[in-house]
Amino acid sequence: MNEGFYFDAATVEFAGEVEVAGTYEYMPSEHETMGNQIVFYIDETATFPKMKISEDKSKERFEGITLQFQTEEEKRSFGEPGTNGKATLRISDVTMRFAQSGVTDTASVKQIVSIAPEKKSQEPKVEEEKVKWIAFSSTGFPKEREALKSYFAEEMAKIAETEGQKKELEMSLALEDVNGDGEQDIIVALHDVYFTGGNWNSNVQIIPQLKGKLQGNIVIGQINLEINEKGEQKNLGILETTEQGWKKLMIDGKIARYNGKDQYDF
Repeated sequence: MNEGFYFDAATVEFAGEVEVAGTYEYMPSEHETMGNQIVFYIDETATFPKMKISEDKSKERFEGITLQFQTEEEKRSFGEPGTNGKATLRISDVTMRFAQSGVTDTASVKQIVSIAPEKKSQEPKVEEEKVKWIAFSSTGFPKEREALKSYFAEEMAKIAETEGQKKELEMSLALEDVNGDGEQDIIVALHDVYFTGGNWNSNVQIIPQLKGKLQGNIVIGQINLEINEKGEQKNLGILETTEQGWKKLMIDGKIARYNGKDQYDF
C-alpha cells in the first residue's frame, strides 16, 4: 500500500460475548446526533481491540460505543438523559465503524453486571455571560490561512491523492490569546472528513503563535459546531480562569482544562 493512502470507510465485526468495565454517558434528548442514546467508554486499561486510523492524535477516532438494549427497562437502569456513571457490562455483537458520515460503534447489552449512576457534578455552574463564545470566520484572517495551508500541507496532499484532485483546506478560524502570552493564538476548526473522522463536523485545534510563527498544536478535539451565518456558535467558549497558564474552555456545557502537554481534557 502506498504511504499516504487512507481508507474513507471501514467496518469490523466481533462475535461472542465479553465482560467490560467503563463509564457511560446518557446523551440528552437535545443532542444534535445522539439524543437519548447511551454511549459507553471502555476503560483504557482494559484489554479490548481498537480501530486505529492515524498516528496523529488530533485525528483519533471516536471510541464511544452506542449501546443497544433488549428491553426499555434495562435502559432505564442507566438513569435519565444527561446522566453519567460507571458500569460493568456483558456485551455482544460489537461492531466498530469508521466512515465519512455520522456513524458510531455499537454493541448489544446481554447483562448489566453492575451500574452506578453518578451524582451531578458539584462544580459551580458557569453563567452564560461569563463565557466568551468563540466567533469563527470561514473566509477571514488571510495571513493565518496561508500559514495553515503550509502547516497542513502533508495532510492536504494525502487528501488530494485519495480524492484525485487538489482542494482548499476546509476550515473556520478565530484568534484568541488562550495562553496569556499577549499574542493571538489561532483556533482552527477543520471540517474535512480526513480530520473529523465522519462522526463530527469539526476537528478543533489551537495553534499558538510566537512573533508570527506557528508553534505546534494543542488538540481540543472533535466537536459538532453549530455555526450560524454570522460565525456565532455556543458549542465552544473561553473562560477567564486558567489551568497551567491556559484559559479553560467550555465545550458543549462541560469545562475542559489544558493537560500541560498537548491537549484539553474534561
